[in-house]
Amino acid sequence: MKNEFDEEKIIAILYANFRGKKKKVHDWIYLANLLKKLSEHYGSYVELAKKLGLSPETVRETLKLLNLPKEVQGMVKEERLKHEVAWRIEGIKDKESQIKVAKAVAGLDAHNARDIVRIYRKNPKMDVEDYVRKFKSSRLEIEKVNLTVIPLKKEDYQRLKKEADRFGESPEKFIVNKIIFPWLENKK
Repeated sequence: MKNEFDEEKIIAILYANFRGKKKKVHDWIYLANLLKKLSEHYGSYVELAKKLGLSPETVRETLKLLNLPKEVQGMVKEERLKHEVAWRIEGIKDKESQIKVAKAVAGLDAHNARDIVRIYRKNPKMDVEDYVRKFKSSRLEIEKVNLTVIPLKKEDYQRLKKEADRFGESPEKFIVNKIIFPWLENKK
């Protein structure tokens, strides 16, 4: 009797994606479906994990993706929602809430999205969309800073400090506020 699938090919795809030096996973739902086929073939995901040299947890969590609503699975396929975030969303009880939370955290980096899902799971009555809006608006903008080091003789630093004291500033702030910023303004 011939198998419905090519077991060796599926193992090769899964091994390359989970154990290969360069991970090639783009469609986690596709991989979850392959894992499901093989776990049914081997009788359990634990046996499959042994065969692939993966932790049972990795296989179990990837299989969780198949329990999500199709809309959320689509977000994972399109890479709008990180798979490790989707694993956690699967733990939310009702499907409508899973969709609502997935939409709210889509596009956030995995760390922040996981935190929001964790908070929602503890407080399922919270307005997750409003929370994410407030979260996004409260994030600090990170600026690229260039640093220039200017060696000063002790007596030059003392004169600089004395001048900065007249303005109630540190020597560093004095240089930025009274020398660099005015110079940059004149260059515009």
